[in-house]
Amino acid sequence: MSRTRTTAHALARRLATFTAVTLLLGLCGAQPASAMFTNVETVTKTTAPTSATKTATATCPAGKRVTGAGVDLSTRDGRVLIDYIRPDATLTSVTVSAHEDEALYAPGWTLTAYAVCAPAPAGLQRVAATSASSSAAKGVTATCPAGKRVLGTGGELAGAPQQLHLHGLVPSPDLTKVTVDAFEDETGTAKSWSVTAYAICGTPAQGVALRTRTGAYASGSPRFAARPCEPGEVPVGMGGSITGGTGNQLTLQAIHPTIDDRGPGVVAAEDRTGTAGTWSLTAYTICGAQIFDAAEPTPTFGDAITNNSAACDEGTQVVGTGAETDGGRGEVWLERFGPQENPPDSTGATWITETGRNADVTATALCATAPADLELVIAPYAGQRPDDPVKTATATCPAGKRVLSGGAQTASTANHVMLQGLVPSADLTSVRATLSETENGLPGDWSAAATALCATPPPGLQRVSRTTVADSAEIKTATIACPAGKHAVGAGAAVTPALGQITLDDIRFNAALTAVTVEAFEDVSGTAGSWSLTAHAVCVSR
Repeated sequence: MSRTRTTAHALARRLATFTAVTLLLGLCGAQPASAMFTNVETVTKTTAPTSATKTATATCPAGKRVTGAGVDLSTRDGRVLIDYIRPDATLTSVTVSAHEDEALYAPGWTLTAYAVCAPAPAGLQRVAATSASSSAAKGVTATCPAGKRVLGTGGELAGAPQQLHLHGLVPSPDLTKVTVDAFEDETGTAKSWSVTAYAICGTPAQGVALRTRTGAYASGSPRFAARPCEPGEVPVGMGGSITGGTGNQLTLQAIHPTIDDRGPGVVAAEDRTGTAGTWSLTAYTICGAQIFDAAEPTPTFGDAITNNSAACDEGTQVVGTGAETDGGRGEVWLERFGPQENPPDSTGATWITETGRNADVTATALCATAPADLELVIAPYAGQRPDDPVKTATATCPAGKRVLSGGAQTASTANHVMLQGLVPSADLTSVRATLSETENGLPGDWSAAATALCATPPPGLQRVSRTTVADSAEIKTATIACPAGKHAVGAGAAVTPALGQITLDDIRFNAALTAVTVEAFEDVSGTAGSWSLTAHAVCVSR
């Protein structure tokens, strides 16, 4: 779209102070390989408080599947017994059921189902195994297929309601199987009954870890044990078990994502007659690497240069960077953009305006469980003069490593430089950064460089891109989605050609972290020339 040009590019420039800033396109280490769980949430469903057998079902939202299952009783005195914690076969919901014991329980009580939900990691499936039916204490083990690992547990008792004590849902130390065991109550039953074990299994791109904590031996009821994940990890499944005491007088009462704010854990109780024997309780928490976004908005501003930053939680690092303006429309643009330090735990962005235009601006950090095996490569522009109005630099990874993030570095003596492109190569061996003076030029020399964070490539690493048509529309938007089963860890954009009259306005991730959208405007004077906009996403397997 054509507007009146106000000034031409200046021809003479001198070298300015060099200030670094990075646009992160993705960050993963070799061990662990990549961020795995995105947008993990716990869904709950609680029944009304009555004195009757009841069930509750917690259902994951569309697009998410069950990775972990839990249950809780409002009464934890051993007089209400859990019948089952059942993730459904499609892993879209968790249903739990409970009975009062054979002596019944007069007060009203509630039952809560928990479903830990996330976009499905690769190979997600439920495996079930059922014991023979008899009248004896028993256990059964569900084993994941070869190469898969346990993400969550479940169990079911059938055949003698009101007289069975669920005693343990135990993932094996190597997370290949789940064992469920149960006892008849102290009065016993002549009925035949069975136990079913459920294992929620998957082959995520990055491994999961089993965290455990066992309480001291004692006699008392109820008893609690909790085991939070390590900093930077997210709980995706739970389990619990009772050790010692008299099995037919002890019963699990809860397997809970957050036991009294102490983290994932388990509750058990002695039955209504109690026991003098000592016993202990073990909490099992299955923890995975995660990726999430931390956005930091700023209020409306009218300054020529505005900086903003967003920080990651303890145990996580920046693995992607986003930025968004609301109200810029060609008068506000990105110049500096990326993590604050290496290794990065926060990200920053610098917005420029020559007109004093007000705009709301937001910096976003994609944060993931702290990765490893990173190497930062910085390459200044080569074969160009300090007074060139457009500068391009390429950073190349060492042999055997691939670009997992890239960025642009620039410094100038005035607010007359704009980011025009940050492009990882198709084979992810290098990243190219392009910066341009605005059409008003820059009264001095300035410098530019490209950066690349390189590592052993994680599973499924690939670049995907989408380019708009080339014309002189005032505004263009491009969106690119990762292939099914993958999530985005980084974003990039490119304006072609780099005219110095097209302002990059947004580089943002969608809420599911599966797509990248970029937006650009012609500046206030416009241009009659045709231009296109490209969105890049760096994706990895879940």
